[in-house]
Amino acid sequence: MIWVGGWRQRSRHREVTAQTRPREAQRLVLAVVLREHPEQLSLPELAGELLCDGSDFSAAVVLASAVRDLVAAGLLLSNGVLVAPTRAALHFERLVMGR
Repeated sequence: MIWVGGWRQRSRHREVTAQTRPREAQRLVLAVVLREHPEQLSLPELAGELLCDGSDFSAAVVLASAVRDLVAAGLLLSNGVLVAPTRAALHFERLVMGR
């Protein structure tokens, strides 16, 4: 989890903390990844977007678990460094958001 520390954070509406429930963390991760598409985000960039304190190991574990669970659900692609939405996630976004 070294990748979480020291990255500049952008403004955001919600943050992932150690107390964030798994489904909420997944929603937040997916929302950021979809918003940034077609750009691929690195894990440090994603952490910078969603973690209030980059040195909070517990929050980083919640974030990493959310990424892992979204990959397992077929909504995110990750090579361990970069994350991007799958075609299924993009299609769902178009259906729900009308984009």
